[in-house]
Amino acid sequence: DGTEHGYYCQRNIEVNVETELEMLLGWDSVRIGESLQLRSFIVTPDTLYADWSAQVGVPLTSEDLAPLQQLGADIILIGTGPEQCLPDMAPFRAFVDRGQSIEFMNSTAACRTYNILAIEQRKVAAGIILPLGMKP
Repeated sequence: DGTEHGYYCQRNIEVNVETELEMLLGWDSVRIGESLQLRSFIVTPDTLYADWSAQVGVPLTSEDLAPLQQLGADIILIGTGPEQCLPDMAPFRAFVDRGQSIEFMNSTAACRTYNILAIEQRKVAAGIILPLGMKP
């Protein structure tokens, strides 16, 4: 039932006529549909990239960013873990140069923002760094 992971939020997002994405957030995990993510991940309305290499407190590298650059999203959200961290923007300049918006926020806020943008059928991608919070 998810209580062992402390779920506290549920959102249903219509991805397309045949697919529904359910995102449940917990302090240490995110459930997307039937898939429980215990490690950082990247998500778009139609694709899940499990086991993203990004980690809390470690600066994002060009290798970390490569999967996000290939998605063709207009809006890219980076959930930086339990707290918002604003990185050195130099590695992210390529996104801006291509006309993409890139936003940094804590991972819980990034999940919520992703849900809203996906519902609006925007071209959005989110890189979510886990955990979302501290163990209760």
